Amino acid sequence: MKISQSFEDYLESIYILEISGQKIKSVSVAKMLNVTKAAVSKAMKELLDANYIVKTPYSELELTENGRNIAKTIYHRHVVLRNFLVDP
Repeated sequence: MKISQSFEDYLESIYILEISGQKIKSVSVAKMLNVTKAAVSKAMKELLDANYIVKTPYSELELTENGRNIAKTIYHRHVVLRNFLVDP
């Protein structure tokens, strides 16, 4: 399945929240991406259906192994690009 830029943003945001040790809730993702909770809810349903995330009993989000691998790749690609563009 080809992942859209939007879904890449959602996966990367969840990954960033995960590595920062925060509990991952839809509202946290909405704040991070500056989108509505409804938009996040719709995207999370699609990511859940694609098996990139799971929801815990307390409505926390977790990346699946596949979702984490994709998110990690996206995150590291962005870090490399940022360092290339910012550092002389």
